[in-house]
Amino acid sequence: MSSKIIAVTESWTTPEINDCELGFLLFRKDRNEIKHGKGGGILLYVSNDIKCVAIDKLNQLKCESLWVELQEHTGASLTLGVCYRSHSAAYSEFRP
Repeated sequence: MSSKIIAVTESWTTPEINDCELGFLLFRKDRNEIKHGKGGGILLYVSNDIKCVAIDKLNQLKCESLWVELQEHTGASLTLGVCYRSHSAAYSEFRP
C-alpha cells in the first residue's frame, strides 16, 4: 500500500529549496524566524489523486501550522492540519 498523505515537522526547508525537489503535491510553511541558524518548518504531502485546497485563513497564523481541506467526489470534505510548537515559541505566535 502506498502513502497518500505524509505530514512532516522540523523539515528544515527554506525558500531556497524548490517544491519540485520534494515530490507529491506539496503544501509547506517554512519557519518565519530561524533561531540558532536552522530548524523548524512543516510540510504536508498529498497524493495527486486526492483533491485538496489550502485553507488560507488558517494558514496565515504565525505559528507553525498548515491546514488543507480534502475534498471527496461525493461532496464530503475533511479538514486536515499539521502543527508543530517549538519549546521556544512565544504564545503570541498562536494568534492571528
